[in-house]
Amino acid sequence: MKSPVKKHLRKTLRDLSLLVFGAVLGALAIVVHTGKQMDDLYLERKQLEQEMLSLREEVQSLESRLHQKQNTQVVEKLLFTIEEAPDGFTETEIIKRLQEAGKFFIGKEVKTLSENPDILFYFFDNRLFFINDRWLRIQTRTVSISNLTHLWLRVKVEKEKDP
Repeated sequence: MKSPVKKHLRKTLRDLSLLVFGAVLGALAIVVHTGKQMDDLYLERKQLEQEMLSLREEVQSLESRLHQKQNTQVVEKLLFTIEEAPDGFTETEIIKRLQEAGKFFIGKEVKTLSENPDILFYFFDNRLFFINDRWLRIQTRTVSISNLTHLWLRVKVEKEKDP
C-alpha cells in the first residue's frame, strides 16, 4: 500500500515537471518568434540601407546636372525588378551589386542608350554572382530606357557544378 505522502509527493513532482516543461516550450516559442522578427527587421534594414545609397547617388547626379544646366535627358537612376529571387536577402544583395556595376550608365544621355538598347541588355545579362554559398545567374528580361531606366531581371540558381 502506498503512503499518502508518497502519493502527494509524486503528484506534486508531476505537476512541477509539467510546469517546467510548459515554461520551456513557451520560452522556445518566444525565441522562434523573436528570431523571425529579427530576420525581418534585418532584411528591412538592409533594403533601407540600399535605398539610402541609391538616393544619395541620385542626389549627386541631380546636383551635378543642375550645375551643368543640361537640356538633354540623362539617366538619373537605374531601377531593378528581380523575379524569382530565392529570398529577400539575396534580392537585396543582387540589387546592390547591380547598382554598383551599373554606375557607369548614370549620367549618360538617354538618346545614346535608346539608340543602342542592346548595351544595357547585354551588360546585365548572364551575370553570375556568388551569394549565400550558391551561384546565381542573372537574365535580362526587359529594359525601359528613360531618365529612370528600369530593368526587369530573372534570377536562376545554378547547379552545384562550377559555372
